[in-house]
Amino acid sequence: MKGLPLANKNLAAALDDCRSQRALSPTMTVAEALRLLMSECRAQIRRQRALLLTSDDPEGIHQTRVALRQVRAILMLFGNVVDDPRLRAIDAEARRLARECGPARELHVFLSETAPDAPAEVARVGRELGSRHLRRARQALSGEAFARFDASLREFIGSLSRVADETLSTFARHELDACSRRVRRRGRALRGLSTSGLHRLRIAAKRLRYAAASLAPIFPTREAAEYIQFVEALQDALGKLNDRSVGKRVLSDITAATRLSKPARTRCKRLAKHLASGKKRDRRRIERAWKTFRRAEPFWERANEAATRPSRWPAHLVVASVGA
Repeated sequence: MKGLPLANKNLAAALDDCRSQRALSPTMTVAEALRLLMSECRAQIRRQRALLLTSDDPEGIHQTRVALRQVRAILMLFGNVVDDPRLRAIDAEARRLARECGPARELHVFLSETAPDAPAEVARVGRELGSRHLRRARQALSGEAFARFDASLREFIGSLSRVADETLSTFARHELDACSRRVRRRGRALRGLSTSGLHRLRIAAKRLRYAAASLAPIFPTREAAEYIQFVEALQDALGKLNDRSVGKRVLSDITAATRLSKPARTRCKRLAKHLASGKKRDRRRIERAWKTFRRAEPFWERANEAATRPSRWPAHLVVASVGA
């Protein structure tokens, strides 16, 4: 997209995301691409889980949660063409494990980003709660349930059969179009959207970003990276509003967990008021990001191949699984 400024650091990160799955090829079948993407997700979960279980580095729980969400995003992206009854169970377990990581991650964000100057009492209680949540996440990710989840991922990846006449490029255009239309539909009448409406828009933007980042390697890289950057900017702007809501909930949990001193309670009230005061500013940021996103040209439409797709998936294009 021409005429719009790009943050070089963000563009470089987006380019790295696009290059991370260089093995993807436009001539791949959908089954081959799904096998590759799910293998990378499983490897990422295992790497980050190891960090989570052996270190207090907050990136461990954050990246484990991200990898679990990516599994769900990929399953949703390919769900229309995968005929496998195990998908629902894998998705449900990935969702449960990601939720187990949520409270510890949210407390870290609250103490390090949302309220870095929180009263010492509040920070102390927050760290104690965070340690408790971290232990719970580690327990969830180190027991038999995780072993079964990992085994189900391995078996699913190994059981996908090849569908030779369905190329990834055709599939990618269809699915990226669908994700993009969903975002634009959710963003209609943006100024009048309720908090729940903005939340649905954020989830749609996140799914589009995951889809675009996963499938970008089969399209011109720089154009894809630019588009992903614009989607990320929209998601980040929507995320700021969500962070305020999460911050208010975390602050409420902290104050309910102990009896704070009067000065600390007074500062907590000020902090709660501050968290509720920036909504107009957040809305303006969202509107700017939305305008930029709407002007962004979808990178998959600029490719040379035709972008036609049947309105319904023929039976012979459905990815089968062996032993499902």
